[in-house]
Amino acid sequence: MKLSNLAKKPQLVKVVMDDEFIQKAYGEPVEFYMYDRQDLPTYIKLSKVETDNEELPKLMRELVLDDKGKPMMGASEVLDVEIMIKVIEAVVKNLGNLKDLTSAT
Repeated sequence: MKLSNLAKKPQLVKVVMDDEFIQKAYGEPVEFYMYDRQDLPTYIKLSKVETDNEELPKLMRELVLDDKGKPMMGASEVLDVEIMIKVIEAVVKNLGNLKDLTSAT
């Protein structure tokens, strides 16, 4: 197989978080969108993010999108820590995963 056959445009996919914590805290699944493929600089940025660094919220704003592929949160908007941790886990779990993203638990 030629490597060029594996190159594809990123597709916007829905990620549904529906684990026990989410169900109990919010009473229903929580969803967001992200691209199923990211460029190498994005992977590198994510791997270099430190927990006390301001880069992580900025990077999450770039990766966590609405159903139109636009950033879901503005620069002045933040999520509660509990849900932000779940979102980060879902993003990391699904980066580069070309399989079904409908159950990021």
